[in-house]
Parts: sequence; structure tokens; C-alpha cells
Amino acid sequence: MGLEARTVTVTVADLRSLTVREVVQACRVTGVRRAEVAALVDQAMDQYGDPEETARAVDLVWAMAWQLVVRTDPSATWETAKTWDVRVEGAVDEAAEDLDALRVEAAVLAGVPLDQADQITLAQLDAYRVVRTGGH
Repeated sequence: MGLEARTVTVTVADLRSLTVREVVQACRVTGVRRAEVAALVDQAMDQYGDPEETARAVDLVWAMAWQLVVRTDPSATWETAKTWDVRVEGAVDEAAEDLDALRVEAAVLAGVPLDQADQITLAQLDAYRVVRTGGH
């Protein structure tokens, strides 16, 4: 009797929590370019997509799940991860994506770290935009 595959359940939010370093590692083992990550994660959720692209997307999600596991189990290897039963729950949270984009925009415009960008008001953000673009 063989060993049963380990089941690893991740959420879309978990995948979005990966650091740049973790995503780069997932890209490295799957041969995916960093610029393709967002589209491939979306593709992995699309059961009616192109089979070849879906296969690449699933490999990437497996590697991302592996990186999440490595956080608590550094001995987990990519070879082992490829045997797991990976399940993704949830959907893309567009509001969270919008908030992340707004937070990054505020940090860039104000020249502050991301953790301080939450303190910028929308009025201040608009003022930074005006100053940056030379508007009045």
C-alpha cells in the first residue's frame, strides 16, 4: 500500500501573501516569467481555459503552495511538493487588490514605506497626484 498524497489547501489570499523572493523561487522551478504570474494564477482558477496554459498555471500554483509550506517546514522540497494534492479555495478579492494598488500608489507618490501609506488620506493622495503631474 502506497503513501497517500499530502493535501495542501491554500487560499487566493495566501497566494497573494507571497513575498517577491518566494514568487521568484516559484517562477524559477516552473520556468514561468515573473511578468506572467498574475495571469497564470487567474488561469489556474479558470476551468475552461486553454489546456496548455492551464497546465503551466497549475504548476505555478503548486510551486507557490510549496513556498507557503516552506515558511513553516523549510525541509519541504519541490520534488516532494509535486506529489501533493494542492487545493485552492476562495476567489480573487478585487477589493483587496484595489486596496493594495492604492497603498502602493500612495507610498510611491508620498515617498514613504508601505506601512505608512495607510495613514495618507484620499485628499492628500489627490494632492500628491496633482503635484507629481504638475497640475493645479
